[in-house]
Amino acid sequence: MLRVFFCRGRFLNSDIFSNIFTKDKTGGNMVKSTITCDMEGVIETYNEGAQSIFGYAADEVIGKKRVSLFSPGLVVLQNVEGWLKTAREQQEYTGKTVFVRKDGSTFPAHIRITPTFKEGQQVGYCGVTEPINEQVDVPIRWSTKLISWLVVTRAPFLTAALMPLFIGGAFASLGMAAGTFPVFHFALAVVGVALLHLASNVYNDYFDWKSGTDQANTSYFLKYSGGSRAIELGLIDLAGTFRVATTLLTVAVAIGLYLTWQVGTGVLLYGLIGAGLGFFYTAPPVRLVARHGIGELAIGLAFGPLITAGVGYVVTGQYDATWVTFLLGVPVGLLTANILVMNQVPDFVSDSLTGK
Repeated sequence: MLRVFFCRGRFLNSDIFSNIFTKDKTGGNMVKSTITCDMEGVIETYNEGAQSIFGYAADEVIGKKRVSLFSPGLVVLQNVEGWLKTAREQQEYTGKTVFVRKDGSTFPAHIRITPTFKEGQQVGYCGVTEPINEQVDVPIRWSTKLISWLVVTRAPFLTAALMPLFIGGAFASLGMAAGTFPVFHFALAVVGVALLHLASNVYNDYFDWKSGTDQANTSYFLKYSGGSRAIELGLIDLAGTFRVATTLLTVAVAIGLYLTWQVGTGVLLYGLIGAGLGFFYTAPPVRLVARHGIGELAIGLAFGPLITAGVGYVVTGQYDATWVTFLLGVPVGLLTANILVMNQVPDFVSDSLTGK
């Protein structure tokens, strides 16, 4: 029986766990192998036993991948934090779960997690994993699935699009007679802009992964780091991101075409410009993000003046009423551009390696 040790954090001497052979209950050899990693889960050592179980070569994962690679994404999202909390508070967590091999196949296993210490300070966790010959069902809560979609689409960042939209709508409504504000059209604009934003987010992850930017980013998960890392966490695959993004974009286009029919061709104009800036921010051959500041200015335009002017046109149906709302969106757009720059700072090294 092959047993693998997963370790988060550094051991004082991790080599003592490598290539150890002991006797199992049947008298056969039981191989113990060790995977060590830092506090963020980045793999530091990876011996032959781990290679046999998971199928990855050491040079594929050391310093490049995290231990979350070996678990289904929803399991990581739902259970791992609880496992670690139990290990910290009770000095041990034991349970059964499912792991994933390089070829995508899964296998059931027993896992034991304990905290590791160095000089009296906790430096990580050590998990002992033993494949077992029984069916293991890991139930996933609906709330976890919902959270996973929030991660994939980066929906919490919708405020960047909704704030200028409501500002522009409110300003355009000034001076309008009571009861004349087009509530339905405005509501459709809110949904359409939100869907365009979400589509841009997911396309961004898709093209970042295709360009190798996300794979090159082995830095810690930081609060202000860009991207969702949903593909890395196994919450969705590359093809899935493209399907989700395209679906979101298709629905947004349908809404835009309806508003164009109801309000005027200006809706189509603003929508095409906004969708183009969001898509080509990371999509080749334009890839605005790699053009020395043009990408940041483009996002500032898309998430500021373009939205305020666009919603002004939806509300009034007139171009002459949109110039003031266009200028109104400049401060908001600059704020969003600054947030984007802040998010890029932690990713500077990996972005530089891939020309982003």
